[in-house]
Amino acid sequence: MTYYSEPRKARMAGLQPLDKDLNNECRALAGALHQQFEALGVSVRRYATRRFVNAGTLSRY
Repeated sequence: MTYYSEPRKARMAGLQPLDKDLNNECRALAGALHQQFEALGVSVRRYATRRFVNAGTLSRY
């Protein structure tokens, strides 16, 4: 078994650009979520699996 002293970066497909028609509140939420996924180094799909949330639902935000 291999132990890692620091978290490994997940191979992530880039997140889609934000829609130009988003209102400011939605844009702020989506931007914050994008930053969190980058900081955690996990994809939306992997995060959803770990949190028992549907990846399609999570990716809408």
